[in-house]
Amino acid sequence: MKDNLRDAKKELKQAIKIRGEVSEKLKKVKEIQNQLRERNRLIEEKIRKSEELKNSVEDVKRKLTDFQDGFHDSEIEKVEKKTQLGRFNRLNEVTEKMKGLKKITFLAHCTSDHPIKNNVITYGTKQMFNGDGAFNPNSGKFIAPVSGIYHFHFSGTKISAN
Repeated sequence: MKDNLRDAKKELKQAIKIRGEVSEKLKKVKEIQNQLRERNRLIEEKIRKSEELKNSVEDVKRKLTDFQDGFHDSEIEKVEKKTQLGRFNRLNEVTEKMKGLKKITFLAHCTSDHPIKNNVITYGTKQMFNGDGAFNPNSGKFIAPVSGIYHFHFSGTKISAN
């Protein structure tokens, strides 16, 4: 019986030891569960904050779009666009007109000491270049073949004995 009692004591000690180990492991499992619950709570909080931030960003985007739409439609910008467009269109028109223009050129000089009378070079006119025939060296007249702005240059020298 002593052997049985000894064996029973041994088994009881082992059972108590196993119970202690199980109890410790159970405590660790509960700690891990609590840690997981806390992590889960933090993750859910971050998700909620992320959703709030996302909504805030979308709101800012909407406000920015509304502001930009209002800015683009402002009267000042409309006037500026019209002015810039008008300038651009006028520049294009002038450029197109210039493409179609021919250059009208001539060069002539008076070879005698006769004066110019009534805006006509009359005597001794020598034609040096007449690009499109608009200058008549016999009459001394230039007849503009197209309407427009012309530039003339005249220079003269008077020699006097006095």
